[in-house]
Amino acid sequence: MIIKRGIVLMPLVVLMVWFSIPHWLFKVSGYLREMVEEIKAHREVRKMQQYNI
Repeated sequence: MIIKRGIVLMPLVVLMVWFSIPHWLFKVSGYLREMVEEIKAHREVRKMQQYNI
């Protein structure tokens, strides 16, 4: 009984993970993009400060 239930549940688990991966990747890529933008902004601010001095 347990083995049969496992065989039935496996495809459902795989499907759930498969559908959640794109959402998760999208979230992570969004966070990475924000971090990159912040780093670029900080670099630009530093450059401006150097030129002002």
